[in-house]
Parts: sequence; C-alpha cells; structure tokens
Amino acid sequence: MNKAQRSKFQIEGGAEYSGYTLGSRWNGWDCPYFTLRTAKKIMKDLNDNSEYFEVMKYFKDDKTFSIQFPEDDEADIINPEKIQFGKKSITVYGIGTNAWIWTDVRDN
Repeated sequence: MNKAQRSKFQIEGGAEYSGYTLGSRWNGWDCPYFTLRTAKKIMKDLNDNSEYFEVMKYFKDDKTFSIQFPEDDEADIINPEKIQFGKKSITVYGIGTNAWIWTDVRDN
C-alpha cells in the first residue's frame, strides 16, 4: 500500500479539490486521488458544467464511477482503491488519473 500526502488539485485554473498524491505523474501532470465525498463533488461540477447530460455517474452498489464523453466509445470505470495516509488506510478514487491535466496547487 502506498503512502500518500494531502494536497489540492485543479485543472487549468479551475476549482480546487482536496485530494491525495502518491507523487506519480502522467505526461508531466499530477495523478491525484480523491475521497468519495470529493469525487462526488467533482462529478456534480463536471455534470453541471457539461454540455452533455450525466457525463459522470456513481454506482452505489459496486462503489464505482463511470465517465463517458460522447466522443468516447466506452466509459472509463473508476474503482475504489486503498492508499496509506499516515497510520490510516483510506478509500480513494483516481478521477482523471492518467488522463486529465491535474495540477497540484502546491507546485504553483
């Protein structure tokens, strides 16, 4: 299990979301992880600001998120993961990890 650090993340100067980093990057961008509560906030913001209806959904029964833009053939499924934060194991979601251009605001 990986040890995480807490931080805040945003995309292109947009809203900031509290999350966790394991220090990994994708094409130079940060790969954050978010609690269920924050992931649902990201979902609400994405759906409220999208020209499309319900781009992102949460499935309570299997505790997964799906994200599908109309130009995509298939939805991306985001499963819960466990990470180590301090002495606790927490459940997080890699929303947009390895796909979106997240920036750790501490780096700015």
